[in-house]
Amino acid sequence: MSLVGFACDGPPSPPRPDAQVPEPTPREQIEVHVSPEMAEFVKAFRGDPTQLTKALHTYASPLHPELRDPDGDALGGAIAFARNLENTKVTQAQKHDDATCYQVFAEEFPNDPDEHTLHNYQVCWRNQQIVSLNVMVFGQKLGPPPKPAAAVPGEKPLLTLRKSIKTQASLKTNQSPPPKPRDGLSLVSYPGPLGDYHAYLSKVPNDGKKHPAIVWIIGGFFWGLSDTPWSPTQADNDQSARQYRDNGIVTMYPALRGVSGNPGNKECFLGEVDDIIAAGEWLKKQPGIDPDRVYIGGHSTGGVLTLLTVQSTDMFRAAIAWGPNPDPVKYRRGCPPEQLPAAELRARAPLHWMDDIKTPTWVVEGGQDNVFIQVLAPRANEVTTVFGVKGRDHFSILRPGNEIVAKQLAQDTGGNVSIEIPREF
Repeated sequence: MSLVGFACDGPPSPPRPDAQVPEPTPREQIEVHVSPEMAEFVKAFRGDPTQLTKALHTYASPLHPELRDPDGDALGGAIAFARNLENTKVTQAQKHDDATCYQVFAEEFPNDPDEHTLHNYQVCWRNQQIVSLNVMVFGQKLGPPPKPAAAVPGEKPLLTLRKSIKTQASLKTNQSPPPKPRDGLSLVSYPGPLGDYHAYLSKVPNDGKKHPAIVWIIGGFFWGLSDTPWSPTQADNDQSARQYRDNGIVTMYPALRGVSGNPGNKECFLGEVDDIIAAGEWLKKQPGIDPDRVYIGGHSTGGVLTLLTVQSTDMFRAAIAWGPNPDPVKYRRGCPPEQLPAAELRARAPLHWMDDIKTPTWVVEGGQDNVFIQVLAPRANEVTTVFGVKGRDHFSILRPGNEIVAKQLAQDTGGNVSIEIPREF
């Protein structure tokens, strides 16, 4: 296994799917950008699980016994990672709570276009001891699967594929009623594919003018109505999206199928896309809304759904996806179930459909070496901008990022979309 060190600017982006993968150059060194302890620890990732287990027992902090648990997520996941890896690359991340955290990337089968896979994990050190080891992504495939031809002229291939699927994923969820809205929000109903759905909607000014609006999808796996839009938040984890409301953008938080009293069951990134499209269509028709200035945005899983939506329709003026996973099966949360047929999983993975986006779209994540960015950036087309923000993470990017975007949406009144998100903030 090759061990190659990187400075803090991160590893190079993975090759485009049609690029020829070069032969790896064997090197048995880690440059001095990592600590000596980290260098020794990474050398254990040679495909021999016993060496990795030994290394964790050597360096794990006594305050974190879970790191030594052979059945635990940290050790078990890292051991699974230790097999068949090549071209390991180490980058130094930011300081987190007085710990130094490194991102480690490794490739599997780099010379096989069909099986070429990227792995990513994070190991954090404090006082020369490991205090956390997190598997960030298990096996992100880099090779492109074939796309089906559109059955309807002018129809997006993902939409055609989704229409052809009778899903095997139908998860029953807690149908607790939505909490009473606060902070100027109202509980409304919109017609969805399965019946009437619930949503929160911010106040539409009654001033005779047409106003911009955004459909916002909160992250997590609930996709229903909660107190997140109005609850107090921390600066480094503000998932409320209140910045849009504060800047005069009418904001709709739709509940999707199977939750908050809505009909149907959860389909895990499939039918939910149709629900979001229905929410956007309803919002465009509301009095006081400018139908030509309706946007879509979301964070994490909400970012995944945002991408899948603009890969299925061109109805929104622009889109912002914060921290979307290129392939949500890699969340390893059972949503979507990993045993689904290949076509079902493909229809839920935005990485396969990036070239079909026609809506101006921004995909932004915290950290310049984030694996989500590395996978999606080479697939971005001319209307899609993908980058990581130095010094931010998956959550701290939200409040300042949404503030920047909201102010720009309020001024985006011309014929062409005029949004420019800075690379650092």
